[in-house]
Order: sequence, then structure tokens, then C-alpha cells
Amino acid sequence: MPNLPESRVRRSRAFENVGLDYLGPITLKAPYGMIYKRWIALFTCFTTGAVHLELAEDLS
Repeated sequence: MPNLPESRVRRSRAFENVGLDYLGPITLKAPYGMIYKRWIALFTCFTTGAVHLELAEDLS
């Protein structure tokens, strides 16, 4: 089994080292019938395993 990356085994603050992934697209319906495509940015903390989600308008 290979060694774990340094960022996963050294002591660090929460969200100092993160993984990023995108989910979607998801379809959102706004007032007056407007429909939008949005994505979810998923940030995972390597230190604590905590997860933070943000809504993204595009993949850039």
C-alpha cells in the first residue's frame, strides 16, 4: 500500500488542504418560470473530513 500524501498526515487547520469536486447540473426554477442550470461545488477538508457546499453558476 502506498504512503499517504503529506497533506493528509501532517497537522493542519481545518480547510487548509481540501479536495474539490462538482455535482450536477441541477435545474432550478425561479419565480416567474425562469429555469436555470446550476452546479454544486463540493469542498472536502482532508484534515477533519468536513464538507462545504456552494452553488456555482458554471464550471469555471
